[in-house]
Amino acid sequence: MLNPALSPLSNVPVPSNYQVGPGDTLSVQLYGNQNQDYQLTVGRNGQIDFPQLGPINVAGQLFSVVQSEIESRVAHQMIGVHASVTMSETRAIQVFVMGDAFRP
Repeated sequence: MLNPALSPLSNVPVPSNYQVGPGDTLSVQLYGNQNQDYQLTVGRNGQIDFPQLGPINVAGQLFSVVQSEIESRVAHQMIGVHASVTMSETRAIQVFVMGDAFRP
């Protein structure tokens, strides 16, 4: 039985010190000369595959660092385009309880 409290959360603010990992989904909105929305999931290899920029290593980095890195790359490599990066969905975390549990 899956406890809904342990399911991935969608569209919730994460603290800037949140550590990005495989299974997290980032929402990247491009605006300016190009308007586009992307949902980029961190793969098992720790990367997101950004269509115009290629793979970007993000796992293990703080969300604030990932946010700045993507926004900076977009601004420098895509002329006249800016990016807004948010956390679309956090990864699921499995918790195993061993021993006696009152309400597992």
